[in-house]
Amino acid sequence: MGRALRAHQDQAGRRPAAAPNKQCVRGRGDYGIAIAVPEENTWYGITYLPSVEGTEWRVAVCATVESWQVKLCNAHFSNGGEDPTGSIRAQQVAAYQEFVWPSRFRVIFGGDLNRTPPGSAASGGLTPFYNAFVECAQADQSSPRTGPGTYYTTTPHDNDATVKLDYLFTQPGIAHTCGVPGSPVASSDHRPMWMTVNLPAT
Repeated sequence: MGRALRAHQDQAGRRPAAAPNKQCVRGRGDYGIAIAVPEENTWYGITYLPSVEGTEWRVAVCATVESWQVKLCNAHFSNGGEDPTGSIRAQQVAAYQEFVWPSRFRVIFGGDLNRTPPGSAASGGLTPFYNAFVECAQADQSSPRTGPGTYYTTTPHDNDATVKLDYLFTQPGIAHTCGVPGSPVASSDHRPMWMTVNLPAT
């Protein structure tokens, strides 16, 4: 059994937690992010990230799994249309990192961060994460700061026409593997990625 923890991305206002929920297109409900964790979960929290005036508040959600000694976090950053200079996303990086770490648990975090990695763009903006953690596609911190593309830039979708906007990070020294689907995904403009983590006993 498990539970899904969800955080709405509300429309901007003076009090983000009280702002009206942003609606998805075609009546598909409220826009937000989620984490699925085992039912044993007893702690979770959200934090509202710095956001662009007049757009939805960007948010991060974290939860802990005691038996794994892991803190899991997910976030969705502003996009380039909202934040053309990247200054707001730089603030989101700092706020998200502060929410994730330090922790008495090991951490696994990521999300749709709407930035390209430092290895593929000079203004990638995610350097603080790469300096402190290891990304899913890296074997260790000395590995290239790149990774497979996750956002489709063409329709129909083509895995060769993608840019990396989605990430999973963990602490250095934790063995892990990373993957994305080999065939194009039709149900989303992003293709999913996963990280399998071999957790030490303590």
